[in-house]
Amino acid sequence: MGTANSFLKSAHATRTRRGQRITAATLNILQHKAYGKYTEDAQSDGHEPLEFGVWCQQRAECCPQFQYWATTLNLEQIRCNRGKGIRRRVTASGPLPSNWQNFLRNSDNKEELFSFLLEQVMQLFVKESKQLVVTDKKQVLTVPPRKDTANLAPCNHEEADTRMLVHAADALECGHRRILIRTVDTDVVILAVGLANERSEVLDEIWLTFGTGKNRRYIAAHQIAKALGPEK
Repeated sequence: MGTANSFLKSAHATRTRRGQRITAATLNILQHKAYGKYTEDAQSDGHEPLEFGVWCQQRAECCPQFQYWATTLNLEQIRCNRGKGIRRRVTASGPLPSNWQNFLRNSDNKEELFSFLLEQVMQLFVKESKQLVVTDKKQVLTVPPRKDTANLAPCNHEEADTRMLVHAADALECGHRRILIRTVDTDVVILAVGLANERSEVLDEIWLTFGTGKNRRYIAAHQIAKALGPEK
């Protein structure tokens, strides 16, 4: 199990990740305070207190709230142990990373890679009667150029799931009534159902291509929203 300091001092993080680490640090402090109280009570009753790890396991088995704490802390410790990865420059002529997992551990690598890919896509996109809209950090880029991007800019969403729904909502404002989103994230499915429920007056269909390979399937978020009803 990690410590509060290890969670707060680990590698570079976005504001969202920083918030998660502060939560983990707080839970870690609460967990150790609870164990300290248990130890005092056990000793005052003449009992030998359990070791910290054993006590945590027993508490998790009998208390759902404590199990949530323990799971959150374990996941955060796994993230911290992944490390930051080596910083590498991303260029068109540069070699591909030999270890993509290690490359993507570095947030700067990911940001530069995404910006590079967006630039390449913008240059290659030449389809007539189609429009490409991408967000690069807070900046909104469109091909062909679009005058009004007020629904998108500045885009300060750090997480990809909510950023996808910002694009979907913008598409509705532009008059599109059928939307397709490709994702492997169940959070996006839930958000899409919420959007279908809230914007049913201007949205006919919102589909999700969910999963990869043989496990890929289409999910009709608008049908789920209709079945659940607005009160859900």
